[in-house]
Amino acid sequence: NSAPAPKRKKRNTDTTPLFEHYAAQWVEQYKKPNLKPKSLESLSFALRKAVEAFKGRTIGSITTDDLQCFFVGLPPSRSRDLCAVYVGQIFKKAFVTGVIKKNPFEQVEIKKHAPQKRSALTVDEQANFLAAAKSSVHFLLFRFLLSTGLRIGEALALSPADLNGGKVSVNKDIVFIGGKEIIQPPKSKAAFRLVPVPEDLYAEMQKATTTRIFPQTYNTVRLAFKRLSASLGFNVSAHILRHTYATRLEEA
Repeated sequence: NSAPAPKRKKRNTDTTPLFEHYAAQWVEQYKKPNLKPKSLESLSFALRKAVEAFKGRTIGSITTDDLQCFFVGLPPSRSRDLCAVYVGQIFKKAFVTGVIKKNPFEQVEIKKHAPQKRSALTVDEQANFLAAAKSSVHFLLFRFLLSTGLRIGEALALSPADLNGGKVSVNKDIVFIGGKEIIQPPKSKAAFRLVPVPEDLYAEMQKATTTRIFPQTYNTVRLAFKRLSASLGFNVSAHILRHTYATRLEEA
């Protein structure tokens, strides 16, 4: 009897690009031309764990089970949900452009994270917050946010030229990336608006001698809110002040 013929080694036919290379190309070609700098930074931050997890793997070798295990291993959060959105978009693009023969992400099951509701301050909490913030260098900014409902980026972008007869002209936003200030258009067309400001605040804002009326950064304001929240025993943020402004209007 002749010996059985040796089995041929299965040839590796996976010629798809590495996941990290394809993801970088996807960001450069499809996202960078259409996103604002801060949004692009947020996208890259959200993707970083997936890029690290599948480093050295071709996009064609990643299975549904690989993706399911990866996302199940991440703690539920908005960051995880964003990562899933972008990873899903990457695999969909790779599939429809013929880079991969099937989309493994289609069968991934992820329960969406339910974020903690950010409630407006009660009237008493608002009063306690203002009393505690009196000695803060951000006191004028805090009062302004409570009195106008502006987004933090809109407020920090304001210049003396935006003061307009007892109102502020909202026409730009500001982001801070790598220590640089980047001025960009507001969030939407509806965000271009004139907002009335209480007389006492307006008079104080007219005294500004800096390029920006509020020369703070996101980080310094965030840290100030964090310290005040700890001392007050309830959470306060720029977004909560925006909610509070709207709630006071509704109550009135």
